[in-house]
Amino acid sequence: MNPMAMYISKTLAFILLLLISGCVHIADFISAKEGECEQNGAMCKLASNPTRSLKKDEPVEIQICACSFWNNSGIKVNEGEEYKFEVANISQCWQDNNTISDPRIGWTENSAFHKFLRLIFEGHTRTNVTDIYALVGTVGQNEKNAFAVLNYDRDPIKIMTGKDEELFFFANDRVGYYYNNKGVLNLRITKVKESN
Repeated sequence: MNPMAMYISKTLAFILLLLISGCVHIADFISAKEGECEQNGAMCKLASNPTRSLKKDEPVEIQICACSFWNNSGIKVNEGEEYKFEVANISQCWQDNNTISDPRIGWTENSAFHKFLRLIFEGHTRTNVTDIYALVGTVGQNEKNAFAVLNYDRDPIKIMTGKDEELFFFANDRVGYYYNNKGVLNLRITKVKESN
């Protein structure tokens, strides 16, 4: 069997496995609407936040929807500034389909099945700066500028690029799989250092 046919047959077998296991639901592909996503029966309206710069030590809270490919913050940042990010509230469980997750570390389940899925999905999420389904930030809508938003030591994060560019956020999932994401959190953002 040639390599392309082998790849296609493995991909189809994997999709069939996901359909049988309940990890993928065909109806989810059909029902997704632009600008909103379903969160356990309630629609998560994707806000369009007005863009502004933060003053030092001025905290702002924004809503992050795990089902949104890009969550805009409305916050302009510049290279050299430092920000602190904290989860203020998780109003709906952060989960990738039925896999319970944590916005800091991503998937929390360590069953043999989930270890197998991690091996398959490794390298196929939008960025490699965090594990699958952890919260990611970017400067502008550019995944090359991605950073892990939350860390256990809660150190401020230094913005490494950009001039008056907006912060965006997303759950680190695979492209095309945001339809089954669940979870809404409020993220508190505080500028702790101005640029030099």
